[in-house]
Amino acid sequence: MTTETELRREILGLEDQLLIYARRLTQEDGEAEQLVQRTLQAALEEGVSPPEGGAMLVWLYGLTRKVFHSVERRRSTSRERGTANRQWRADRAEAFIAAGRQRLPS
Repeated sequence: MTTETELRREILGLEDQLLIYARRLTQEDGEAEQLVQRTLQAALEEGVSPPEGGAMLVWLYGLTRKVFHSVERRRSTSRERGTANRQWRADRAEAFIAAGRQRLPS
């Protein structure tokens, strides 16, 4: 059984390999670095641990993928909400203009 310090050292020692994987997922260096930091943070949280006897790198790849999809899902939802909100405002503006035209004397 490994101690918490050994586990942390092993996880942090795989950062370079995670960065390579994260670059493939994000296609951007800055986002890849942020993804790796979020992954390491999640991996080092208290109560989270790799499966007993499992391959650490495989577990971290899976965790990286989960974090990536979580972030992408949030971005997608945010974009959809922003688009819907802009469309709603445009529709309201058109309705306001149309109502104003009806009130104007001919």
